[in-house]
Amino acid sequence: MSLLNKKQNASSTDISRFVKKLAGYYCQFLETDFKKGREPKRKFAYRDRADRKIGIRASKYPNFLTLLHKKVNQQKPQEIKIVPGQFTSNLSMVARESISAAIDTVDMSPLESSFSNLHDEVSN
Repeated sequence: MSLLNKKQNASSTDISRFVKKLAGYYCQFLETDFKKGREPKRKFAYRDRADRKIGIRASKYPNFLTLLHKKVNQQKPQEIKIVPGQFTSNLSMVARESISAAIDTVDMSPLESSFSNLHDEVSN
């Protein structure tokens, strides 16, 4: 057997071993992560077990999204420090209108007499 044939046999054996290991990994992945009754280990979740959000949608904060893209595209990643109130989002028109409608439905008539009594006391 020539040296070339030995190298080809060794190379095909290495590839065969690699394919077997890779197939074994995916077989284990399918066996362990898709059982009934539990979520896969490799799943990214947006909510915790109590159904609370555990992430934010960055698209709602355009300035933050720009900063995030800039940091991710850097050669050497750096940490991001965020100060409370640094990035804000605008309310949608639907939310604004529903808040205004809710405010307009509040009945202030029971408080009018209390306000007039308070005004009279302060004036005296």
